[in-house]
Amino acid sequence: MIRYGFFNSESGDRVYNADDFSNFFEGVIGDGIFKKIGQAFETSISSDGKIIVGSGRAMVKNKWIENTANESLDPLTPEESTTRFDSVILRCDMVSRLIELAIKKGSAASAPVLTDDAQMKEIRIANISWIHPLVGVHVVQLRKEVTISDVTTSISLGNKVDPEADSIDVYINGMLLAKSSYTVNNDSGVVKIDFDFSIQTGNRVAVEVLKSIAD
Repeated sequence: MIRYGFFNSESGDRVYNADDFSNFFEGVIGDGIFKKIGQAFETSISSDGKIIVGSGRAMVKNKWIENTANESLDPLTPEESTTRFDSVILRCDMVSRLIELAIKKGSAASAPVLTDDAQMKEIRIANISWIHPLVGVHVVQLRKEVTISDVTTSISLGNKVDPEADSIDVYINGMLLAKSSYTVNNDSGVVKIDFDFSIQTGNRVAVEVLKSIAD
């Protein structure tokens, strides 16, 4: 079936809905946080034990969410004398038609597994390390930013990235790149990002890696 848009309506002959608009971004902008907008959902802990999430904007299932000021979340108190790893997440619920900031409960072994299906998708912002009482918020990220000096189709991330466990986002000139535009490969222990196109001289490429708290 061929679909197209958008045109001005004449006597109601062109009708569109929110999905028609959101689907326009598929393959152009991938799900994730825009690193150049606001504080990119930077997460910290307040003196009274609240989880503070800074300003930012993100895409989840082709829908957008924007936070214009610090948001305060109540942590999920663990059982006494128990270590647990929770995650601060963005959750897009297609049934309830909302995107929300939330804390998802994990376990003593690892941070929680995120949902990604037709009805719901979650993306991780930060991991919270609980040792009763709350001792801190840990955001373990690797950031690499380069300005391309020669035309290339790949970038090396070295040997400290686990492509099976880590969440990897790639930006070109500050714009989040759709994950369908590149592949992450392990070449004899060295992790590389191979692009489906050539990146021209002068473009800025940034890679952000959110590592598993259990590593």
